[in-house]
Amino acid sequence: MKLKNYQEDVVLRAIDIALEDQPELVSDPAFVNDVAAYVLNRVPPRYVMSERGFLRLTVEQLEEGNGNQSLANIIELMILVNRGIEIVRSRRPSSASVASSGSDAPGPEEPNEFVHNYPQFIGRVVDDV
Repeated sequence: MKLKNYQEDVVLRAIDIALEDQPELVSDPAFVNDVAAYVLNRVPPRYVMSERGFLRLTVEQLEEGNGNQSLANIIELMILVNRGIEIVRSRRPSSASVASSGSDAPGPEEPNEFVHNYPQFIGRVVDDV
C-alpha cells in the first residue's frame, strides 16, 4: 500500500464543496491544486498506510475532542479553503488576459484522485438505547 496523507482527501473534498457554484474553477486542475497546496501547508498532516491506520486515526480524533471541537475543525478547514480560493484567484491573471497573451499554463500530468476509499462522515452518531 502507499503512504497517504489523509488530509489530502479531506481538503480536496472540501475544495469540491466550496467550488460547487463555480464550475469554471473546478474544471481547472491547476487552480484546485494551488488551493489544495495552500490549505495543506496550513493543516497538520495525518499519514496512513491502510484502512486499519485510517480507523486508528478516526478513533484518535474522536478521543481528542467532543462533537463541538470536530465541528470547529470543519469550520476552520472551510475558512482556510475559502481563503485559499480568494488568494489563488487574486494572484492569477484573469482568463481574458491569458487568452489574449496566447500562452496556456501546462496542467498537471495526473488528475486528482483519491488513493484510498475512506468514508468521510460529518456529524455525530447518536445511539439511543
